[in-house]
Amino acid sequence: MLFGRQIFLGALLATPLLMTGAQAQEQSNVRMLMDWIIAVQHSPFLIADQKGYFEEEGITAKIDPGKGSGFAAINTANGVYDFGWGDLTTMLKFNVENPGSELVIVYQSVDATALAVVAAGDRGIETPADLNGKKINGTPGGVGFDTIGLLLDGAGVPDVKLEWVTASPELIPSMIVRGDMDGTTGYTFTQAPVLLDAGLKADDIKIIKYSDYNVDIYGPALFTTRAYAEANPETVKAVVKAVNRGTLDMLSNPQEAYDALQTFDPLMVPTTEEYRMGLLRQHMLTESVQEKGIGAVDDARMQHSVDLMREVFDWEPIAASEVYSNDFLPPVEERMVPKS
Repeated sequence: MLFGRQIFLGALLATPLLMTGAQAQEQSNVRMLMDWIIAVQHSPFLIADQKGYFEEEGITAKIDPGKGSGFAAINTANGVYDFGWGDLTTMLKFNVENPGSELVIVYQSVDATALAVVAAGDRGIETPADLNGKKINGTPGGVGFDTIGLLLDGAGVPDVKLEWVTASPELIPSMIVRGDMDGTTGYTFTQAPVLLDAGLKADDIKIIKYSDYNVDIYGPALFTTRAYAEANPETVKAVVKAVNRGTLDMLSNPQEAYDALQTFDPLMVPTTEEYRMGLLRQHMLTESVQEKGIGAVDDARMQHSVDLMREVFDWEPIAASEVYSNDFLPPVEERMVPKS
């Protein structure tokens, strides 16, 4: 395990906890940075805050919108925030490029990667092979641009060449609708809903999910630094417990998610968030999660995820055990999801 240092683990196991939630000597004011504008995928954090789950664990939580998974990784690693929530591929890339400042997953929110190419349905894009010559939004350093090789390799079409188009996020939907570009890259539940808001009907949006083409990697997760987790183990456990409760509430009753989001952002569009929730659940309620519960990382599967990305980025070998820790999770019986 990541926190396999015997002295550290032994101390945790040998020292009785004198109080519930975060221990008094540990940090209780916690700052969390999301990967993007707050939307329904972030509702477990809002639910945990608004229903008092953080407070029950002795935690005062500050939850902020972000500017991408890379931004969340950087600002968690440098201590501006204590926790970040974002994409596994981006987190791994950060770790490789910043030795000594590595981040570790403490709660695996989304079991299957949500990475996808999202396009207008009238552009003749049905499979990854059809992306050849198509105008797709993406920039170096962006998660879609950096990982497109995973999709193409998984689909058996590594020679496909996309025509990359750069545009600011607010312009992408209208450019796709007008035909200035054919599609974009990113998460299904972030990119497809903005096309819905731009006027396309759900049936007119084509989503090519990486997970449909042999790309079996984990999706977005809650992470922190190794140093923070070692210095504040009970705080991490408390945060994870509260977020887990919020996650189960969201999955059991989506209306709770919409209500929490509307409290946070009265201008939210209910139909958009309902569509987003449908996409999100596809990636969260996998067969594995329904059988084994949410939040935990399987070492062999994480190693497979890491190795897939290592081939694309030409990294040195990375041990899966350096990427995550299941040590902070509630018992499995508290992480079982509602039957779908």
